Amino acid sequence: MGDFDPSQAESQARKYFERIPRGAKTPPDVGTLEVKQVAEKRMNAEAETNPQVDILWHTVPFRHRDSYALDILSEILATRTGRLYKGLVLGSGVATETYAQQSSMKWEGFFNAAARRKKGHNRGSRAGHLRQSRKVENRDRAARRAAEGKNNFCGCRIPKLSSNYPILMHLIRNDGEGDWREINEAGPKIQAVTLPTCRASPTGNFTKENRAVAIYTRSPARPSPNNRSRRSHDSGNPKSKS
Repeated sequence: MGDFDPSQAESQARKYFERIPRGAKTPPDVGTLEVKQVAEKRMNAEAETNPQVDILWHTVPFRHRDSYALDILSEILATRTGRLYKGLVLGSGVATETYAQQSSMKWEGFFNAAARRKKGHNRGSRAGHLRQSRKVENRDRAARRAAEGKNNFCGCRIPKLSSNYPILMHLIRNDGEGDWREINEAGPKIQAVTLPTCRASPTGNFTKENRAVAIYTRSPARPSPNNRSRRSHDSGNPKSKS
């Protein structure tokens, strides 16, 4: 990169910067947060994928007290025994798969609840998914399942820390988010979540104004290039018209 001698980099840095005294305080990290929503956001998209509805709410950051209650809530909704699966797949039958997760990142987080729609259930699955999402907003109903969520957490996450590779990945992620010690501290904090803790979690997270809804539908079928060229060839062939 131009006239640059790597061997002189350290001496040049010391020459121009070492004389500057270190400040009394370490400068804080620069965190850029998304502007607070004032209304629900919606996106309608077409793609080569199965129809799906995703609902996301802005929530709390990594190691925030409420993040552990939201982790419990995600366990209550997720998996084959969760409220979403029982309501949308086994109940109304408008979906084939459901998903829920709290993602607490360094500066802020989001809660995602999603459902893959069954063929032929477009508007009905959309309305049904939103009805189920209102159960997320009802803290009393979610709190009743706190023990179930704790059991799911222990049964699914703790065994993943029984080998070196997943431990390494957890350490790397926790350190990047803010503190590697979370690998040891998360479990007790999850188990410390109580019904009052769940009820005290900010209900403002799960409001219409604080959510974004993404609705994916399959793109209309289009003829392949081979089929188009074949039709073009046949249309110019007198024998094809006889």
